[in-house]
Amino acid sequence: SIGPQCIREFVLLHCPVVRRRDEAILAQRADSSGECTATNVIQSPTFDVIWDIVTQSDPRFKNKAVSPNNKSTQLGIEGWMIFCRLLALAHYQESQRRFASRHLQQMMRHKHSSGGYLGNSDYSPRGSRMVNPN
Repeated sequence: SIGPQCIREFVLLHCPVVRRRDEAILAQRADSSGECTATNVIQSPTFDVIWDIVTQSDPRFKNKAVSPNNKSTQLGIEGWMIFCRLLALAHYQESQRRFASRHLQQMMRHKHSSGGYLGNSDYSPRGSRMVNPN
C-alpha cells in the first residue's frame, strides 16, 4: 500500500510547481510572523490541501468506510484521477502565469525601447507599424 508520506516525497521531488508554491507560502508565513524559520523538506501545505481534497472526494470516504484520521488511506481509481487532475491544474496555472509574466515583460521592453529595430524608427520587427493618414 502506498501511503500519503510516500506520495508526498514523490510530489516534492518531481513537481516543481508544488515546491515553488510551498516555498512562497512558507516565506509569507515567516514574513507575517516576523521570524525566520528553517524550512522542513517534508512539510508541504500544497500537498496537504490536495491530499485532503482527494481523500474527501473518494466515495469510500463519503460512506464513512475510511476514517478521516486514518493515516493509511488507500485511494480508489476516482481518487487517483482527481489527484492527477489537481496536479495537472497546478502545472497549467503555473505555466499560464509564467507566460503572462514573460509576455508582459516583452511588451514593456518593446514599449520602452527607443529607436525601433536596429536604430531604424520606421521599421517594426513584427510588422505592427502604425500608419497615420494625413
